Amino acid sequence: MSGALAAIRRTLTQAPKLSRSLQTGRTLRGGHHDEPHYVHAEHMYEAWNIKNAKLKWGVATSVFVVAGFGLPVVAIQFSKSKTQS
Repeated sequence: MSGALAAIRRTLTQAPKLSRSLQTGRTLRGGHHDEPHYVHAEHMYEAWNIKNAKLKWGVATSVFVVAGFGLPVVAIQFSKSKTQS
């Protein structure tokens, strides 16, 4: 048994040493520390400046309402059709 352990020890010590390292590029540094992370971040959440805001909010609300009521109805019909033979 000790001969097998000695053979394993020899193979482990003779194995080439592998090392991995993480190589990254230089970090990008912007201007001043108060600068936004990207160019349009200051005005990103100004919902009052959206063009055609009533149309876009109306369409989005309608889609959410239809999906909210329609998806369960479709799921129930699908499950009923699967139980029928």
